[in-house]
Amino acid sequence: MALAIVTSPFNVTEKKAAYAGTLSRLPGRDLSAFVGGYKAALLVLFGLCVVAALASLLRGQSTEAVAARRSPPTTAGPSIDAVVVSSVD
Repeated sequence: MALAIVTSPFNVTEKKAAYAGTLSRLPGRDLSAFVGGYKAALLVLFGLCVVAALASLLRGQSTEAVAARRSPPTTAGPSIDAVVVSSVD
């Protein structure tokens, strides 16, 4: 998605050069548009991260997480106190 945003101001030939990694052959004005595209992509992705973080904060905690904190943990096997260690002489 980021590369699609970065190359959005380019025409078809310039986009092919960007995807091929041969942007050094493009004129300086096209490279400045490429840098501007990177700035736009970073702003869009930063905005998406902020929206996702806010959605996560507003979502609240699940009832399972709240219940897990209230109840003591259970063990599946015997406790360490019940294990008998025998030694061989």
